Amino acid sequence: MRVLILLCVVAGAALVYLMSVASSNNELFAKNYSLLMYLGGGLALGLMGLIVYQLMVLRRKLRERVFGSKLTLRLMVVFALMALIPGGLVYASRSTEDSASGSACCRIRSRSSRKKARPWRRRSPSRRRARPPCSTGCGSSTRSRR
Repeated sequence: MRVLILLCVVAGAALVYLMSVASSNNELFAKNYSLLMYLGGGLALGLMGLIVYQLMVLRRKLRERVFGSKLTLRLMVVFALMALIPGGLVYASRSTEDSASGSACCRIRSRSSRKKARPWRRRSPSRRRARPPCSTGCGSSTRSRR
């Protein structure tokens, strides 16, 4: 147990050092990218191992009816929810915002800039002007296509 904690601390310190050095030097970052990925994965696996070990110890204490084990379980659930719910809300709102921003902004912008159609003033396809792309990066034009 103590060895795993020590390894996680060492891997975390190495990751922080490498990321701080590599953030200002692109060549060093490119050269050490695989090392950073392996250290990050190792740190994640080590922390997951610690969590699983602690859950097994808590389960054993609950079966043995050790004093304070139910309170420990309740506190663990509360802290887990305090960590997961805000994170889930932030990432869920970001993902829906990113997916909806491309289509909604272009529809709103295209409706607001749309003029009445004048069939006698339409240009031939070869003489049409190129429309600028949308500023959100979704790839559509700022005016609706007809």
